Amino acid sequence: MKKRIFGELELAILSVFKQDRQEYTVHDVLQALNAKDKYTTIMTVMNRLVSKGELTRKRTGLAYQYSLKTPKSSLSFFEKWKKRLFHGKSAQLVSYLLEDQEITSEELAELEKIIKAKRQEKAK
Repeated sequence: MKKRIFGELELAILSVFKQDRQEYTVHDVLQALNAKDKYTTIMTVMNRLVSKGELTRKRTGLAYQYSLKTPKSSLSFFEKWKKRLFHGKSAQLVSYLLEDQEITSEELAELEKIIKAKRQEKAK
């Protein structure tokens, strides 16, 4: 099993919450992630997301229930991540993804379509 860095795990956890915006316990998130990580690792990362203002936490019985703080929190998290790693530069982010990942000709063609559409939108 490949060990993940916290940034990846934070995104994976946030994606669980983003799917239906319910409240989840650490155990629920662990199950949603197919138990690829330890319970204590998930709990630690979820508490860090609370500290970062991405999740909220309330005690229900013996467990804590976590939820997204605001509907736009995943976007703000991504923007913080982009700013921290790529100094807010979208071109650097895309460049990293193109260099680091295996990318097919079909995916490159799709990216070219997206860039062309964005250029047309900016020209208006």
